[in-house]
Formats: sequence, structure tokens, C-alpha cells
Amino acid sequence: MLTPERLNILRKAFDRAKCSGLHDHVQPPPISFASELGGLIARKDTSASKHTNKKIKDSFARILPSHITAAFQKWALVTKENMASPLDHDLKIPHYWSEHPRDKVFGANTNAFSSRFSGFSICHPNYHEKTMLLATRHAIYSVAVSTEETATITLLPSWNKDMTTNPYALLCRKYPHICKFLGTIPSDQLQYAKVPFGNNLQIPLSKHSWGLQIIAIWNTKKGRVCLNAHNKDWLKELAKEIPEATWEIQKIHNHPYQTALGSGQHSGLNKFNKLPNDHPQAPEGPDKTSALISTDQPHNCNINEALQNSSSQNLTRNVKDWRDWTYTDGSLQKNEEGQDTGSGRCIPPSLERFPLCKPKRHGYNQHYLTGRASSYSSCSHTRLLTYSH
Repeated sequence: MLTPERLNILRKAFDRAKCSGLHDHVQPPPISFASELGGLIARKDTSASKHTNKKIKDSFARILPSHITAAFQKWALVTKENMASPLDHDLKIPHYWSEHPRDKVFGANTNAFSSRFSGFSICHPNYHEKTMLLATRHAIYSVAVSTEETATITLLPSWNKDMTTNPYALLCRKYPHICKFLGTIPSDQLQYAKVPFGNNLQIPLSKHSWGLQIIAIWNTKKGRVCLNAHNKDWLKELAKEIPEATWEIQKIHNHPYQTALGSGQHSGLNKFNKLPNDHPQAPEGPDKTSALISTDQPHNCNINEALQNSSSQNLTRNVKDWRDWTYTDGSLQKNEEGQDTGSGRCIPPSLERFPLCKPKRHGYNQHYLTGRASSYSSCSHTRLLTYSH
């Protein structure tokens, strides 16, 4: 069972992934949204059912409150969610990674451990001890070999007050120049987000007895300095927007520290050094819309300008904010004059450099990109783009 909001999110994500070409390399090929949705839910259930421990099983549905991810996006420049699912990822985070390769049909990047963490990301893994240790080590190794600004905000459960026995906490304390304990959300203040999926959405998860430790794993000469340059009071701002947390520090200085792991490096570091950076996937070919936009610099990217510069000069945009409310439902209708109207989008073949969906045949010299009004009871439409020969 899904909430209507999450169902709508998944439908749009599926359509965007299809239109941008991400479905082209998925095997076996996706048949329909309904079949892929069923598979997505089955994969989630299978992943959780592998564990008998209730803490671990429930952790697949322990979702961070939206105000926490929003705060880190705003003040810690977070643009990536390293461990998530199409069922629960935060829409405000542009890119996310799932453990299941098939989740690519919903726009997910897959297997966070197949590449280095880079840039600014948030990581809230499931509560299996091995997974949390691997995620922590992966973040530390990423920092050790990274040549670009890297900071991974990691949120891990503290089973005991001082977090002295957890293996991932011990690993963080081994490299204090890379891992900084920023604060803790106490158990009595921690409120997980409402679960948007499950067999019975009316039954809440069992009461938790742990808090969440907030740890920044970064390269100090790049990631930390970049955050301070963005806003020297970024930690104070985080404290304002996440008031339930107890913050250990209020300011990070730019004193130089080493980033290398030192003489006690782990044996797997040489192999890890060969991994690529975790740049989000992009459709192949010059005629894919998302390939026109740089995903590595989300804060500086002007999407409207990128699309306008790559489209035909004959294309006139009538509505500036059409992306905020257009929606495609996959339908197709043919009127008495033989004109195709489908998916809320109408693209003539001559605009192959600016496709939002697969081109359909048209018999008119003027075409419109139309968006259905966001009302089930209304069949009205608005002309978003006009193309004239």
C-alpha cells in the first residue's frame, strides 16, 4: 500500500526516467508502470525480510524528517542521498542511490558502494551493523582519495549514550581529522517521518529507544573550507532549523589538518582508489534533455538557460514555470482531424535536439506543448510551448 502522494511521485519519476532514456538500458525492458511498481514494493519487502532482528527490519522504514534533510541541503550544500529507495527518498535532494539496480527505472542511481562518495551528501543507511560500518568506511576512504570537495553528513543510531562500543563509531574516532561529531538527536526528541508505504499504513512503527548521531566525514582542506566559505555560521543555522538536536560545536575553523589516513591505512585502500566518483547517471546521446544539464554543479546550473540554448529558435515558451505543474499520464488521444494529443506533451520530429518525450507524427505546421490542468474533473489545457515552421 502507498500513500497517494508517494504514488504520484513514483508515477512522475517513472515517466521522467523513461523520457530521458534511462529505460533504454534496463534488462529486461520495463513493460509498464504498474509492473515496475509491484517489483519495487516486492524488492523492498524482500530486503527487509532477510533480517530477523526487528531493529534492522524496521529501519528500512525509518525515514528522516523532511526538515532535517532540507536544513542540510540549505546549509551543508547537500545534493545527494547516498542510501535511499524510490519509495522513501527526499524529493528536495536531486540525486539518490539505491541498492537495487532495477530502481533505475524510477531515476535512481544504483549501488553507492560502486563509486566514491564525492561532493556533499547525506547518508542514513539501514541499521544493520555491517551496512553502517561499510558506509562509514566508504565515506572515510572517499575523503582520503578525493581530489574535490567532499563531505558526507552521516546519521547513525547511538545504541548507547556515549556510542563507545559501536564499530562505526570506533572507526570515526580513529580518524578525528576526517570525522567530526557534530551533535546528537536524543531518542525522546527524534521523530521519524511518516512511512509512505507498507502493508498497513495505519499501524505505526514500534517506539525507538535510541538517538541519532550526526557525523561529518570530510576532507578538511576542501569540504570543510567550502562549507565555511558558503556561510561561516552554517552550524548555527543548522542548530536553528534542527532544534531537537544537541550540538557539540557551533563553529568549525579552517585550521589545516591532514586528510590522508596515515601509516595505518587499510589494505583495501589501493583497490578503492580505482573507483570512479559518484557522478549521477546521465542518458546517452546528444538528444536527451537531461544530458544538456550539468549534474555536477547543481547550485550553479541554470536549467532554463541550458534548455533554451539547445532548442530550436522556432520554439516559443508561453509559461515560464511549466515544470512545477505539468504532468504526463501516458495517455494518447486522436481527434477527428487526425492530430495526436498524448502524455501532455506534443513535440514535432524537427525538434530532435529538444525531446521531452518520443516524437509523434503530426499533420500541422504549428504544434503545441500542452499541460493538462491539475484537476481530475477538468479537461482544460494550457499552451506551454508554441512551435511554428
